[in-house]
Amino acid sequence: MKFVKTALILLILMACNLALLAQIPPPHIPPAERQALIDLYNSTNGAGWRSNSVWLGAAGTENMWAGVLTDGTTVLELNLANNKLVGTLPSSLGNLSNLTKLYLC
Repeated sequence: MKFVKTALILLILMACNLALLAQIPPPHIPPAERQALIDLYNSTNGAGWRSNSVWLGAAGTENMWAGVLTDGTTVLELNLANNKLVGTLPSSLGNLSNLTKLYLC
């Protein structure tokens, strides 16, 4: 009986923790970094890219955008090689201050 009570208490505590975690919003990249990605998409014919899945989705989805790697709080890598980019790179790419890798060719 004691085991059942202990197990029940643990289950209740776990459920409470999950409920609390569900209330915490997911991390987002800064608005300036998000805008830099959107500017890149718009200035290089993103609609015509080979792989543009989920691009321009809601804030917080940037890590799911094809070729974008974030840590949840900043953009780390862009891999858009062989993706039919056409146009000029926007100056706002300079806002990706934590970008460590950029593949465009």
